[in-house]
Amino acid sequence: MKRFLRFLMPLFAFPHPVPCKKNGYYTFPDVITTTRRRQNRYNARMVKASSRLPPERLRYGKETHRPLNQLLVIAPLLVIFQLGAMHWGSSLLVPHYLRYVFLQMGVTGPFLSAGLVVAVLLGQHLTRNDPWRVNGWVAGGIVVESALWSVPLLGLSWITRDFTPAAIRQDLLRGVVEAVGAGVYEEFLFRLVLLSVLMMVFVDLLGLRKETFGVVAVVLAGVAFAALHFSPGQWQGEAPLPWGRFVFLSVAGVWWGVLFVWRGFATAVCSHVWWDLFVAAMGAK
Repeated sequence: MKRFLRFLMPLFAFPHPVPCKKNGYYTFPDVITTTRRRQNRYNARMVKASSRLPPERLRYGKETHRPLNQLLVIAPLLVIFQLGAMHWGSSLLVPHYLRYVFLQMGVTGPFLSAGLVVAVLLGQHLTRNDPWRVNGWVAGGIVVESALWSVPLLGLSWITRDFTPAAIRQDLLRGVVEAVGAGVYEEFLFRLVLLSVLMMVFVDLLGLRKETFGVVAVVLAGVAFAALHFSPGQWQGEAPLPWGRFVFLSVAGVWWGVLFVWRGFATAVCSHVWWDLFVAAMGAK
């Protein structure tokens, strides 16, 4: 059986062998030799063609994890939110919690939360010892692909019947500002900070397996993200708790956690922003 498969393998290899002009069709050893030579020439052409591309475009999956490329995407979002918050104010909880922490430390200022996000990304860049360069193609790819990763949430919202955000009527521009801020700061807290802390404590300090606890950490961060969207009275039974919305937010949090691990912080942020922009457009006056 093995000999038969070895005989068939070169016949289906790429490129397909052609008849020889001198001796008719190739014999069995010639088929293998010629096919390998043709395959090697084909691979050499592909390597030569790929060498003309910038290295960043050949390692897109790794480049999306580089902090400077992420900062190139995150920085405009921070500017949009900060300017909008100065004009309309903000009701987002995570920036409020961050300001409270800074206040307890005796530090005040309007841009401390944004500065913290930038400082963490720059700190990661210095720790990784990456080169000081950014790639616009990678940043553009993050924005585009994150929109595609938001599409599954449409089906999830229909399954869980989570249409309550669309019922919140507000000004469109203010909704855009809130969507941008929620995407940046909620992903910063629950993915970049919480996931990193969980992995550091349970993997680096306690010695648990990274592959096993990584899944648990993503789920825990997703559930914590969902729990933040409900008041203490709802959890204590004083007000009804919409379980459909809780399930939707938990699964969405896990999904953004997967994107964070797979594609990086900026991809999770942009996917979150795209979804919140859709919700803001549905709920605009």
